[in-house]
Amino acid sequence: MTLLTQRALFRSALFTLVLLACHNEGPRAPDVPEPAAAPPTNPPLTMDPAVSAQGTGGQSASSGLPPAGTTDAPTAAESPPAESLRERAPLSDEQIATIGTAANGAEIEQAKIARNKAKDPLARKFAEMMISHHEQAQRELAKLGKKLSMKPAESPLSTELTADAAGALGTLKKATGKDFDGVYAGAQVAAHRRLFELRDQQLLADAKNVDLKTYLQALRQRVEEHLQQAKQLEQTLAAKEKGASSSSSPAAGSAGAAPR
Repeated sequence: MTLLTQRALFRSALFTLVLLACHNEGPRAPDVPEPAAAPPTNPPLTMDPAVSAQGTGGQSASSGLPPAGTTDAPTAAESPPAESLRERAPLSDEQIATIGTAANGAEIEQAKIARNKAKDPLARKFAEMMISHHEQAQRELAKLGKKLSMKPAESPLSTELTADAAGALGTLKKATGKDFDGVYAGAQVAAHRRLFELRDQQLLADAKNVDLKTYLQALRQRVEEHLQQAKQLEQTLAAKEKGASSSSSPAAGSAGAAPR
């Protein structure tokens, strides 16, 4: 074999090997960058079954929270009254004595007007009793104040009671005729109920002197009797007024008329 023939065979074999190598490796896919990871998504919101059942104004049973736009503040019915939230300062013996003096004076002044303006004998009799009993209580309190060397001492409570008494007195001065008796009886019920509650809830609790406590304890029965008598007077006057209105009505008059 000649040299040329050998070279031709060698080239042919080399070409065949190259083709075989390319065939086994196969076409190479182009490099493609990996896609970026998708951001996490929140699960879709679902309505609480309890809220769905109650509507927009309801409350979620699972969370226990009030619906949006509401607060957990107590309602007016749950809120304690303003008076119970305010801490009152205890009264001194002088302030207690001043309250008693003001209360007695107011009762005497109102009763003197009722003695002159009342139409019903029962109202006038009640007014006379008020004058007698409260003048006696005033003398006892003045004697006690002198013994204990107590001087008048105002307090927010005595100022409030004086203003209330002045308002009641003005109302009595304006009332006329039969209306006066009912107005006076109603004012006496309100005044003695207030004094009875103050004596039990504040005056006796704050009093320090033994003699003053004894005076307040004796006052309780008297005020309670006055309160019951004022209530009875108010009811009696109302019954009389109702009876008078019934007898003077056209229906009552025509019912008793004899047929022609």
